[in-house]
Amino acid sequence: MDTRKKIFFIKASPNGLPMLRSDEEFNKIRQIVERTNLKLSYQIQIILRTTPESVVDVFTEEKPWMIHYSGHSDDDQGEWIIGDQKPFVIDNDDLFALIEDRGHTVKFLFLNSCHSKEMADKFKYIVDFIICFDGKLSDKPAIQFAEKFYSNWSRQATIVEAFNLSMKQTAFLREKYFNPIFYSKINLIMKDLNFLMGNLTDLESAKIELKKQYAISNDIWEKVKGCEESLRALSDDRKSVVMELMVNHPYVTITTWFMEKKEALSRELTDKILFSKSDDDKEDFAADLEILFTRLEDTLISKCHTEPKISKNRIKKVIKNFPSIYFYDALDGINNLVPASYADELPYLNGCTHYIKELMV
Repeated sequence: MDTRKKIFFIKASPNGLPMLRSDEEFNKIRQIVERTNLKLSYQIQIILRTTPESVVDVFTEEKPWMIHYSGHSDDDQGEWIIGDQKPFVIDNDDLFALIEDRGHTVKFLFLNSCHSKEMADKFKYIVDFIICFDGKLSDKPAIQFAEKFYSNWSRQATIVEAFNLSMKQTAFLREKYFNPIFYSKINLIMKDLNFLMGNLTDLESAKIELKKQYAISNDIWEKVKGCEESLRALSDDRKSVVMELMVNHPYVTITTWFMEKKEALSRELTDKILFSKSDDDKEDFAADLEILFTRLEDTLISKCHTEPKISKNRIKKVIKNFPSIYFYDALDGINNLVPASYADELPYLNGCTHYIKELMV
């Protein structure tokens, strides 16, 4: 049984509307997915006959993890204009209901069409990640941006890192009709949570209020609670950092967890790695490891938005007193201590630890 997540590519270019190069876009994306590491986790399929019935079938029968829409949208609400022959507009409310009814299996929408921000502004409350466009969108930059995104994603980048890197790589396309936008549901929830917590006395009351607007699964709520607990546990000078992360960092949970636990992690991993060494050696190694973990913390805070600026010399000075393999083992050991509810953010943590490891060489 194929357990890979499903990406469905929905193309739509009905008669009477400008012809789009959606087949070219799909072929480029398919080659990237099927020839890179993405194929280990994802399978991609295309909907050849884009009728109302076929779109409903995708959502009700296939349980897609991601939908990539390449087609026309109306100027008002960004609603999809589909159909093999005669154009047919899919009402956003109907599509919204389809996604909700499938138990929120759709986690990611890539809306490669004009005015798709109008649609995304409605769906951002129920879908974890959305890439969309504000205003009109011409064919060439739409394809180029999609190709760049999947290519970056395939190199083991997280979704937000792939988006940010694609934005940099397509800066030359900043024309009148090119304005990509990225939404992360967890950041929207955290932003509203911060506001609510200023007016409510407990987290459960906030949950009731948030559920009136957002589709909040148990996993997401565990993340919310984890961030709030970390916020309360951290010192005052770190709380302002966490408050900012909560509204602009898509991997806020694992980042704030590490910020809170790094001292305890350094001690626990020291005891495991240097179990046969003297107490003095353990104390010295734990101190060095905590400094290294501070460098990892800096990387976790910044890496999804910018490339961290940490020199090799700063890392080399930290690891000079003990064999480097000890520090490698410690970085690898963090994975085993991450709470299960944060498992979907592990690729981000692993990308950051890999960055630190490269500086150690």
